[in-house]
Amino acid sequence: MILNNRQMKILEILSAEDEPLNIRYLSDEFDVGIRTIQNDLKAVSDFLESNQMPQLDRGKRGYVGLEDIDGTLNKLLKSLYQTEAKDLILTPTERTRVIYLLLLKEANHLTISDLATYLGVSRGTLISDLNQLRQEIEVLPLEIDASKDGLKLTGDECVLREYAIGMYMRNANDSCIYELTDYHRASIWLSHRLPEVRSLDETCEIYMALQEAEKKLGRKFTARSFLFILTWIELTLERIQRNNIASMEEHKLKDLFETIEFKVAGEFAREITKILNLQFPMEEVAQLAIRFLGCDDAMNCPDYAEIFAEFQVEICRLVFHLGNELNVDFSENLSLYNDLVFLMRPLVYRINHGINIINPLLDEIREQYPVLFKMVRKHITGVEKLIGVSLPDDELGYIVVHFASIMERRTSLTGLRPNVLLVCDSGVGTSNLLRARITSLYEVNVVAAVTYGQLEATLQTKRVDYILSTMDINHDNVTTFRISPLISEKDKRLLDSRFQPKITRQLDVSTLLRILEKHCIIKDKAGLIKALSAVYRLSPEQQYWKEDDQMLKDVIRKDMIELGYLAKDWEDAVRRSGYLLQQGDCIEERYIDSMVSAVKAMGAYIVIGRGIALPHSRSSAGAKKIGISFLRLSEPVEFGHPENDPVDLLFGLSSTDNESHLNVLRDLTRILSNEDKVAQLRTLDSVEEILDLLNNGGA
Repeated sequence: MILNNRQMKILEILSAEDEPLNIRYLSDEFDVGIRTIQNDLKAVSDFLESNQMPQLDRGKRGYVGLEDIDGTLNKLLKSLYQTEAKDLILTPTERTRVIYLLLLKEANHLTISDLATYLGVSRGTLISDLNQLRQEIEVLPLEIDASKDGLKLTGDECVLREYAIGMYMRNANDSCIYELTDYHRASIWLSHRLPEVRSLDETCEIYMALQEAEKKLGRKFTARSFLFILTWIELTLERIQRNNIASMEEHKLKDLFETIEFKVAGEFAREITKILNLQFPMEEVAQLAIRFLGCDDAMNCPDYAEIFAEFQVEICRLVFHLGNELNVDFSENLSLYNDLVFLMRPLVYRINHGINIINPLLDEIREQYPVLFKMVRKHITGVEKLIGVSLPDDELGYIVVHFASIMERRTSLTGLRPNVLLVCDSGVGTSNLLRARITSLYEVNVVAAVTYGQLEATLQTKRVDYILSTMDINHDNVTTFRISPLISEKDKRLLDSRFQPKITRQLDVSTLLRILEKHCIIKDKAGLIKALSAVYRLSPEQQYWKEDDQMLKDVIRKDMIELGYLAKDWEDAVRRSGYLLQQGDCIEERYIDSMVSAVKAMGAYIVIGRGIALPHSRSSAGAKKIGISFLRLSEPVEFGHPENDPVDLLFGLSSTDNESHLNVLRDLTRILSNEDKVAQLRTLDSVEEILDLLNNGGA
């Protein structure tokens, strides 16, 4: 049988200890439940028995020990990662995984006898395993072809690799990427006890080349995304060596040429060529670029990654409708809008290119937030229509944690509290949720939430009493605990012994402001927030107000509104909405051409509601400042949208970046989500009345 990475670590820990260890210690060490550790210990025990090695000493009161007689166990551990599959006793599921990887790795046919010999099983057992594997892949564009020459795995090249990655990632421990030797041993080949495909030195150079690619992209991938990319590269290198190249349609290839991801993927490929003397075809460079585009970021994605406004509108609608149904005011949390918008870019690339992810927190998210999960599924349909498919639960779970972090978040009075540094490489949403859970449960001061790579630099600038991490890390100078982002009951037992549970009355600043605005005139909201923050500790999303924040009423003028325009067709209507933006000195003339080109290239994606379009383009196409124009047509025109044609209302949009216009879109979404206000947009007689509605309707 094959031990997974955690079971191997347990075996190493027990063999190094002179005295038995409490099972609860192992549970805390690996951040899993007692039952999981007990199952792991059974697997370790079965493994030792099958290899005729000393058995675990399962003492009373939950202690377990292991005595290494004459160093034989230590020798086994040293050789274990070099052990071939035939020397192990494998379960049927483990055998099917090894069979799949062997067929994937081999350029030529493999005979049933070859596979049976390699696995150390009978021909009949091997045939039974093959039948099981065929059943597992029958719904995919994959086949195991049988001929007189033997067996060969065929099908769509990307699906071949994605299926292998899916098998691997289900059990992979992404914390292995923090130590190169750990990753080398836990890689897709060695973790299944297949022969080593490259040396540790080669693995090191590939690992460092990927880290350099991260820097060039200006990004920090989540630990899971980094491991996913490394594994894709491992599989790609083996397949290229055997002339199995992942193809790509020419128009998709051309679309990637202008992206920074394609440029960096090309530089990475050239570096790998030097290391391994292996040529990277252009199509494989493009496939790697797509994987870069589909990676989640531990922090927000870089400024160059523009998000089209139609997704931003749908995010605003999701936040609006979810808040109404759950009776929770999400609208004042600008960080929620930002985080969800940035989540869209990699999500869309993954969905469009068939990249499936596995969310390790999915079961916990469903268990702890069942109503929220159901409601997000109900109201995410607008995003799904833009993408063209229903979101998988694994993707949906990451969206849910963003809302869960806001629902969990509380504020409290400042006091003498320990400074806590959070270390999380699982993405912005998970970091926010961890921060929210910690601050809602304990009297602590969270000084920052950082990635593992930012840890040492942060410790140089901030006073930190404790480090709470979602991964296995140790630090010589600061007490460190590993916890789950959702704070399990086991975590609470640990944290209760260190931190004061929160008992003070909490201040909801958003509610306070709504009460004040109802009964008072607030002349300087930013100043009020600043004054409150001097007395009360405010969460980050309550500190977003800035003096230069612009709302819808700040970016539309009377000369940017036109009623009763007779458009020849959709292009004429788009150009007219752009002309109105130009009237407001929001854009250069070339921006109008870019608005039209965007529709021609991507279709009627700008039609965001029944009869409503949002023409726009990239900020780099000539946007000078944030602006909204409003154009009402005397006769509606067809854009080619299957549900929302014809269009009679157009809101032209310009923006200089991804974030500064989110308040504007949020106000606009509130208006467009109200059927009565949309009806008024179609019936009001004067420009002044329309301007008044737009200025006040989003409040």
